Amino acid sequence: MPGGNETTRNATSRGVLALLERPDQVARFHAEGEAVLEPLVEELVRFTSPVIQFVRTATADTTVGGTTVRAGEMVVLWYPSANRDDAVFEQPDRLDIGRAPNEHVGFGHGVHFCLGANLARWELRAIFRALGRSGTLGRLQVAGEPRWLTDLHVGTIAEIAVQAA
Repeated sequence: MPGGNETTRNATSRGVLALLERPDQVARFHAEGEAVLEPLVEELVRFTSPVIQFVRTATADTTVGGTTVRAGEMVVLWYPSANRDDAVFEQPDRLDIGRAPNEHVGFGHGVHFCLGANLARWELRAIFRALGRSGTLGRLQVAGEPRWLTDLHVGTIAEIAVQAA
């Protein structure tokens, strides 16, 4: 079952790429360490939105953002769009590892909140703590375009070429 590792794996690889593309955030992480570890993890989940979309069926007539949705109609939830909503996030297209508050929906919301969110957060903190302590991120740079796998549900990087900085 991919549900216990797929999103964490993709948050990790996409998070590493996002950081390597932003040396200022890597420098901040190395300077502040544990003080920014939890907000870094939340920001990477928000910024990379490892789950791209889900489809839900309305169970009752409702209005969302001025649009009527009838019972039985399907609605597509685009997590990257919600996580870049400028009505919710100041400078939503900017990676800010100290962002607070960070009310992202990277793990879903309400009755559809991810059952494994706490485990995913723990795993991501462990991974990025190790990367921070070792200084690995500060010694690498992206050496080419990542190769992506196409999937409408989860954004997956197949490979990223890196080299010593």
